Amino acid sequence: MSEQDTALPERVAHITDPLDQMLVGTIVMLGEQKEALAGIDSIYPMTYPRLAATAEQVAAAEDRIGFPLDDLHRRLLMLADGWHRMSLTMHLLPAEALGAPGLWQDCHDHLKVFFSEVGDDVRFEQLHNVCPVGCNDQTDDIFLVRRDGPLTDGGHEVIWFADDIVQVFSNVIDWMLSMKAYVVEMVAKRSTDPR
Repeated sequence: MSEQDTALPERVAHITDPLDQMLVGTIVMLGEQKEALAGIDSIYPMTYPRLAATAEQVAAAEDRIGFPLDDLHRRLLMLADGWHRMSLTMHLLPAEALGAPGLWQDCHDHLKVFFSEVGDDVRFEQLHNVCPVGCNDQTDDIFLVRRDGPLTDGGHEVIWFADDIVQVFSNVIDWMLSMKAYVVEMVAKRSTDPR
């Protein structure tokens, strides 16, 4: 067991809130599946979530985007402040990226271009109600927290957008569990057919 592994119980021992425990459990399950996939297919290397964001970092992100994050998104960042290639090619955006140039702005720009090209003025006007929480490098797969959507366990809906709405998840936990399920499918597929 590595030094990092032995430090983990100490780092999470203080987590007693059931929602935070659920988030940590989801992060651990996703990490275990990513590790299994990395052992099968070197195309998908093992990556790890970043250390927790501070309350100040989250507050600065909220200032940049102009509205408060929902409770689950905030909790997620305060447990794992971003995760490069969280699920194959998908990134969990860290607090420092929210409202900043780079992937977050690229996500908004992609949405603006798409909605203006298709003449969807209604959706274009609703862009101020979404916050990109994750995306791929090309920002053609974007996951958005819809801040005016329904709340489930303290979190708003997460919309998967790829030039249209692909799927809607009840909150960031549901979204992360779907990412884990996708990695589980890849592990099973690569285990039986390593091509």
